[in-house]
Amino acid sequence: MARKKKHEEHENHERWLVSYADFITLLFAFFVVLYAISQVDLKKLDKAAKSFGNSFGGSSEPGGKHKSPGKRVDPDAWRYAPIFPNVVPSEEQAAVADAQLNDVKQRLRSLLVADGLDAGVEVGVEARGLVVGLEPKALFGDSWSTLQGRGIQLLERLTAVARRLQSPLLLRHSSQAPSGAGLARSFERSNARVAAVLRQLAESQGEEAELFVTSEGEVSKQSAERLEVVYLRKGLARKLRRSRQRLK
Repeated sequence: MARKKKHEEHENHERWLVSYADFITLLFAFFVVLYAISQVDLKKLDKAAKSFGNSFGGSSEPGGKHKSPGKRVDPDAWRYAPIFPNVVPSEEQAAVADAQLNDVKQRLRSLLVADGLDAGVEVGVEARGLVVGLEPKALFGDSWSTLQGRGIQLLERLTAVARRLQSPLLLRHSSQAPSGAGLARSFERSNARVAAVLRQLAESQGEEAELFVTSEGEVSKQSAERLEVVYLRKGLARKLRRSRQRLK
């Protein structure tokens, strides 16, 4: 039998278009990278360099300087290194935050003692943040709902700390009133006191004040009232902001 002749394959003269397209794509990417690195944020570059140094056991800085591994790790450097998202574990971040809040607590106590404003004031660190418990007498004295000079000075000290920490404030009020004819009058006084404290905090912080308010009241056999000013942790502040946005 005669064998059939194989037809020669047609040669593709347009194969160069594939290579050309790949070359153009790479060239475009090259110029995009050049444009991106032409505008350098020196602060972010510095923190990114520290983060890379911390990740490899030390702390490096631009300019050839090198810090020994024994130095404290920059707690904010991890934010600028997405390649190493776990440079600072969450447990370490919480420990750093607690240490900072405890340091502020000691400083605030010392400041209040030095100014003679510590009577009727309790300062502590909780899961919510730095909590300052205030007895009404420390703010209002024997007044119905008018802040006394000592109370105004105390709130100004607290808002000065809030500005330094750049922390939102939560004003929490709880009251108990005995049942009877004075029940409504007791809650009226409590609400008036909350309004007075809130007004003073807002005026002391200025237009950029970020304040949250919660109020609780109940009827009890014994009359009691307490005000708390809370320097919120960042996580709780974000949750409260989201809740506020959902209510709008």
